[in-house]
Amino acid sequence: MKPLPIGIQTFEKLRTEGYLYVDKTAHLKELVRGGYFFLSRPRRFGKSLLLSTLESLFKGSRDLFKGLDIANTGYDFAEYPVIRLDFSAISSESPETLERDLRVKLSRFAKQAGVQLPEDASLAIYVEELILALSSKAPLVILVDEYDKPILDHLAEPDLAEANRKLLREFYGVIKSQDAHIKMLFITGITRFTKVSIFSELNNLVDLSINPDQATLLGWTEEELHGAFKEYIIALAERSHKQPEDIYRVFGEMYNGYRFTHIDQKVYNPWSVLNALLHGRIGNFWYESGSPRFLMNELKKRLNQPGDFQPGRFYDFSVSADMLPALDIRNADLETLLFQAGYLTILRTSGDLEDLKFHMGFPNREVRMSWLFTVLKSLVPLEDHRRDDHLTKLVNNLRTGDLDAFFERLRSAFFANIPYELHLPYEKYYQTVFHTLFLLLAVRIRSEESTNLGRTDCVFELEDRIYIFEFKYNDTAESALQQIHEKDYTQGYAASGKRVISVGVGFANRNISGWLVENL
Repeated sequence: MKPLPIGIQTFEKLRTEGYLYVDKTAHLKELVRGGYFFLSRPRRFGKSLLLSTLESLFKGSRDLFKGLDIANTGYDFAEYPVIRLDFSAISSESPETLERDLRVKLSRFAKQAGVQLPEDASLAIYVEELILALSSKAPLVILVDEYDKPILDHLAEPDLAEANRKLLREFYGVIKSQDAHIKMLFITGITRFTKVSIFSELNNLVDLSINPDQATLLGWTEEELHGAFKEYIIALAERSHKQPEDIYRVFGEMYNGYRFTHIDQKVYNPWSVLNALLHGRIGNFWYESGSPRFLMNELKKRLNQPGDFQPGRFYDFSVSADMLPALDIRNADLETLLFQAGYLTILRTSGDLEDLKFHMGFPNREVRMSWLFTVLKSLVPLEDHRRDDHLTKLVNNLRTGDLDAFFERLRSAFFANIPYELHLPYEKYYQTVFHTLFLLLAVRIRSEESTNLGRTDCVFELEDRIYIFEFKYNDTAESALQQIHEKDYTQGYAASGKRVISVGVGFANRNISGWLVENL
């Protein structure tokens, strides 16, 4: 079996060293004619490898493409000068450092071409002179990776993000003015900011992000998984004493489900599939690779504001198709951020093409758990191995009805570990912690469920019992239980055939101050 290309982002290395490669070059057939393109995809989806593939194509490296689809299309493998920029390797702590590092990167291309650039010129003149010099014999190809990092890293600092945006806008404005000398501009990133924000000058920029023709350009389809990884799947099945069909099913539940357009075409996360095959186990590899800093910052901002934030509300909801395409720097919509970061995807659509609705949710089990882990980590900074042990014991307490052990563990293992500065002095905070914990426990949970007399704080349902929780901040468990009585919250569950248990919980001094349990 060919070695798995985990972490390989260079097309030349992948091909010359014999790594397994899922052939995506058929998607490039029309793109290589040239033009201005933009593509957003979540992290760990192969954006850098895509740009490396384009770089090899435009450098005329014909031998690297032997046996691949594009070699059979009549593509001439003509050589073009190429500039490839990765903004993850460029400092953006200020617009000054951003410009300085960008000039350093660009100067390397000038040096390779034997070109002397005016050091004291403005950035616009500097870039213009470089383009003119490099394109003297053939049109220039410009490939930009992680274009959005100088902005995403500073969403919590809108003035700095805005300053970096202005510099990037100047950079892309120069490229537009040199259109006659450019064969292709291809830009990738995680997010899609509005064209007004970054690319106002590039009015000919084609956005491929939700284009159905490129829905499977990155990520692997079911057919590609069955074709390219068949030997690995069979080997994993043998080691696990299972059938290959069982492995495919679990892989589908865990790693498939990403959909980027209104056409029903889903893809697998490449990073997770490769790691599962390498390690021979089903794991949450996407979460282990780290959460985007910009998303963590936005999430903490939402959690630090009183309101109706509930991590479970993203399980299945609908939005207008117009909501998802782009972000505004100063008003980042959380649903759009989660979609572009890969936490949410299109589950299905409704309506016609003129009034299209996207029904959104988590693409698979891995992402759903990653989201809950991210929320919980923002609320309670526990180490992963300790968290998992506590969660297992908590669900066992619920199943056996040992609520004393359940609350004692919550007090000592979770709430006692919340730093003073993270604690939020309102009832919704505690409700969010509870909601997140129970979603992680795979318990059926309903928050703020309405009755004819009011709304319960939380309802947790197991196979044989239903827990009705009421929370009181700076008040007693007796007061919480009394509200369940007065509002008759148990009425709607009496005919369920399950044991109904009312639980009043009081919070004070940043922890659980007491609890009372009553069986119906």
